[in-house]
Formats: sequence, structure tokens, C-alpha cells
Amino acid sequence: MPLWNKRAVSSGQTEESYKEQLQSLKQTVNNLGLVSEQFEGAAEGLTESSDKVGHGVQVLAEGASRQERDVLQCRKIAEEFTAKITDMDQETATMQTQVQQMQQQSDLGRQRVEHLGKTQEKLKGSMDTITEEIRTLLDKNAKIESVTSVLYSIAKQTNLLSLNASIEAARAGEAGRGFAHVAYEVRKLSEECHKASQSINASIQEIIGSLTKLKEIMEESDAAFEAQKTAVGDTISSFENINHSVKELAEAQFFFTERMDEVNGKKEELLEVMESIATISSQASASSENVAGITAEQKQNASLMGHVSERLNSELNQLNEILANIPVDYAPVQRRKIAMVWDLDDPFWYPATKQAYRTAKILNFDITVFAPKGRGEAGTLEMVHFLKKVLEERYDGICISPIADLRVEKLLQKMAEKGVEVIFILSAFDSVPYRTLIGTDSYQCGRSTGEAVREALGADGAVGIIKWKDNLIETVEDRYHGVVDVLKENRIPYYDMTGPGEPTAEEATKLTDRLLTEHPDISVLCATNVGWGLAFARYLKSKGKKVKLVTVDFTDEVGEFMKAGYVDAAIAQRPESWGSMTLEKIEAVFEGQSIPKTIDTGTYPVTPANIRIYVKD
Repeated sequence: MPLWNKRAVSSGQTEESYKEQLQSLKQTVNNLGLVSEQFEGAAEGLTESSDKVGHGVQVLAEGASRQERDVLQCRKIAEEFTAKITDMDQETATMQTQVQQMQQQSDLGRQRVEHLGKTQEKLKGSMDTITEEIRTLLDKNAKIESVTSVLYSIAKQTNLLSLNASIEAARAGEAGRGFAHVAYEVRKLSEECHKASQSINASIQEIIGSLTKLKEIMEESDAAFEAQKTAVGDTISSFENINHSVKELAEAQFFFTERMDEVNGKKEELLEVMESIATISSQASASSENVAGITAEQKQNASLMGHVSERLNSELNQLNEILANIPVDYAPVQRRKIAMVWDLDDPFWYPATKQAYRTAKILNFDITVFAPKGRGEAGTLEMVHFLKKVLEERYDGICISPIADLRVEKLLQKMAEKGVEVIFILSAFDSVPYRTLIGTDSYQCGRSTGEAVREALGADGAVGIIKWKDNLIETVEDRYHGVVDVLKENRIPYYDMTGPGEPTAEEATKLTDRLLTEHPDISVLCATNVGWGLAFARYLKSKGKKVKLVTVDFTDEVGEFMKAGYVDAAIAQRPESWGSMTLEKIEAVFEGQSIPKTIDTGTYPVTPANIRIYVKD
């Protein structure tokens, strides 16, 4: 006889009391089973979180170690820099002395040139006086020359008169003999006077020629003196400019010396800060190693929790098998049915699916995850078919990223009317009553993408972007407008081209070829969804990378392309939180709690510089 029967008989319990106790026991066992499943889900989540934390801490520890080495290197460089500053300070002092000497020499040179100018002025005055005297002498020579001309004329006439007198004396005969002698003497004196006049005239001509040459030389000297005067003036002006420049150089040197003194003062502060950073880096490295150890221990404990959960499940299963042989009226508590609906079966949603199943286990929900295989009419029909099934099977709630289609909207309206709790992900229908909208602010996501594009672009170049022409999704459109607004605000040229939302490889190659051929100045490609991001990355890999690539969303495949150098930045959303947060919020709704109407889970940038934090090597 089982132990509980013995207790019941000994205590005089009735058969009805047995049934009640067994029913209570079976319910408790069932509840323990649910708790075990919840415990197992929590252990799985803890293990995965520990893995992520451990990986992050490892990356941080490596970064701290590198930072410590870098700080030591910076300290070494700072010491070398300090030595260079000291040398520069000494050189500056020497230079300042040389500048002062240069200024003194410049002043002395200017004074000497000014003295030369004054001496030249005096010499110029003397030369002017000599020139004037020469002119006066030339005038006097001209007067003497006129006098000699008169004398020459008188001598000539006298000679003629004496000749006439001789003729008349000859005619007079013996009576004119004495007169003839006088006429001879007169003619003789006239000839001598004529010769003297010629000699004087020749001398005067020679004097005039010499004075004329002297005058020309003096005039040339005067021109030379004028040129020299101008040159001396220019030299004085140059010395004044040099002196002014030297003064400015001296002032600049003095200012530079003051700045060098300030730098000398700051270098000690720099060394102290570097020492502090080195100490903090060392402490951070040690703390990271300590946290890594704690994380490893936490992971081990989570693993033990998993083992305990498995053992507990095993024991509960055995107990359930025993209780199954005991007939009691017991119906286990039915779990709430929740539909989790994504807009596309894509790796982007895999983290959300994983978190949804784990959270459902903890919250004791019975969930069904659905996503259409493709976009377009076929994908829309898949979603419509599933929503009809949800409506027929009376689900308690639905968390959905809807396709923008009137048929989808009508079915969700019917669900809300029948009491199905609706939580939207990423986008919502205003006509459908819903509890909350969880996801990313799409426009802000686009602006963040635009900023990443701007940083990738650098100083010049243009941007190429694909604009969806079909299967339009409001969130993708909002991202596009966010990107374009940033480009316009920064006056960055861009070229957009319409294309399918989810292109085939052939479509992507054709459109990308056309975009880059028509606009050869494009240096950055921008994708507003992961589909086009991967399409661009595959194109760049096949053609050889020519341009940079920035995309919205980060998946494992995007990470591989980034590590290979074909993606320069990805603005990542947090889809893993949508799988857990939506179920947590719908649980709060079932419990009668109020929740925010919108919840923005934000974005974060992933680049080649920080990818190791998010992806294991």
C-alpha cells in the first residue's frame, strides 16, 4: 500500500479527501514542472548572457591591456616631447639673444647709412658750388674770347692801315722815308698782336674745351649723386623695414618664449595625468580580469542550474508517470497562446525568435513564431493566411511587425474586436487598437545612418542610395528620409535610384552597375535595409571594392563582410529585445498593468573598430 494511503487510513480520511489531496498534489507537480521549465529558460538566458558578458569583458580586458601599453608608450613619447621642449626652450633663449644682436646691428647699420646720406648731401653741395663756378668761368672765358676777337680785328685793320701808309710813303719818296719806317714798325706790331691774339684765342679754346668736358663730367656726377641719393634713401628705408621686422620678430619671439614657459608648466601636468591614466588603466585591466573570472564563475553556476533543472525535470517526469496511474479529476492550467509574427523570414529576425522562445518558457506562454518566406504579394498572402488561423484558433495575444496591406489591417481589427491583445513591432496601424509599439525610431535610425555616411565620406564625393519602388514599408521609407535630410543639411550630393525592396542577385548587380556608371563621383553606397546592404556588399566583393558601404542593420553575414573590409559601418537595431520585451509587456497587460504607448529600443553603430565587442573571432 502506498505511503499516502497508509496516512489516509490511519487518519480516517475519506476517499473524497484522497482525491482532493491527489488532485492538489498533481497540480503542484504540474506547477513545479512549469517552474522547472521557467528555471531552465532563465538558466539558458543566464548562460547566454554570461557568454556575451564574458566576451565583452574579454574584449574590454584586451582593450585595457592595450590601453595600458599605449599609455606607457604615450608616457615615453611625452618624456621625449618634454626633452624636446627643453631643447627648444634653450634654442629659443639663444635665438632671442641673436635677435637682440641683430636688432642692434640693424640700428647701427641704419645710423651709418643715415650718416652717409648726410655726408653725401654735403658733397652734393660742394659739387653744386664747383659746377656753378665752372659755369661762371665759362661765361668769363666767353667774354675774353670776344675781347681777343676785337683785338684780332684791330690788329688786322692796323696791319692794313700800315700797308696803305707804306704805299703812300713810297709815293712821297724821300719825304716819306721816315713815315715808311713808322708804318713798318706799326705793321710789325700789328702782326705780333695778330699772332698773340691767335695764341690767346687758341688757349681760350683749349680752356673752354676742358671746362666743357669738366661741366659734362660734373653733370654726370650730379646724376650719379642723385641716383646715389635715391639708393641711400632706399637703403635707409630698407633698414627701417628690417628694423621694424626685427622688432616684430623680437616681440613674436618674446611671445613664443612665454608660450614655451606655459608649455613647460603644462608638461608636468601632462606627465601627472599620464601617470594617473596608467594607474587607472592598470586598475581597469585588473578589474576586467576579475570580472572575467566572476563571469566565468557565473557561467559555471548557470551551467549547474541547467543541470539541476534537467534533473528536476527528470524527477518530475517520473512523478508524473506515477500520478498518471492514479485516476483523479484534474485538468492542467492552459497556457496563453501568443502569436509572434515577423514581416520576413530573414536572419535579421533570428535573435528575436531565439529570445521569444526563451522568454515564453519563463512566462509559461505557448507561442507560435511565423514569418513569410518573401516579400510582395506572395509574402502578403502568407501573412494573411496565418492571421486567419490566429483568428480562428482564438489566440490570446499577437506581437506583430505588419506588412503594410489593407487585408492585414482588417484582420488585426477583427482580432482586437474579439479581445486579442495586440502589440506592434516597428510599425503600427492607427485603426487597430493596440497596447504598445516597440522598436526603433525609424527616422532617427535614418539620421544616424546619414551621420555614419557623412563620416565615411570625408571631405568630398557623393552618395548613392536605393529607394524602394515596391513592397513599401513605412519604417524603411522613414529611414530613407532620415538619411536624405542629413545629407541635405550637410550639402552632400546624393543620387537615388528606385529598385525592388528585396532584389535578386541579378537585379542588384544591374542596378548597382548603373548607379556607379551614371554617377562616377559616388564614393559611398548607403542601404536602408539589410537586404540591400548585403546586396551591395556582395557586389563590391565580386567587383573589387571601389567605394565605401554603410548599411542599416547588423547580422552575422554583415559582420563577415565587415571583417573582410566590404562594409564600413552598420547602424544596428536591437531585434533580440523585441522577442523578449514584447512578451514581457503582453504579460504586464494580462496582469492589468499599464505600459507605455511607444518604446524605442534605439540603435548602435558597429564599425571595424568595435566589431570585436559584438562578434566573436
